[in-house]
Amino acid sequence: MSRIAGSLAALMAANTGAPLGDLRPQVAANAMIGVHRALVDYVRRRVLADDEPARLAADVRRLTTEAFGLLEHGLRDYAANPQDSPGIQPTRTS
Repeated sequence: MSRIAGSLAALMAANTGAPLGDLRPQVAANAMIGVHRALVDYVRRRVLADDEPARLAADVRRLTTEAFGLLEHGLRDYAANPQDSPGIQPTRTS
């Protein structure tokens, strides 16, 4: 994962013209890889629980949109008041 994040960061730096030593491409790449890892773990748990594939696919699409939305809009308000925000809630399996 570290190599993938590094390659993604280098690509992002090249595409944005980030100056040498700019940490933002690394931060952004690692955040995106973090979403990927979280989704893979989530899918693994659901598959091992023998969940229904169509429901799983719909949940993963929704969670992916919510996760990247969290990154897009920043983490500033993520934990400000957890009771006021439902956050990214996975569908519970039976």
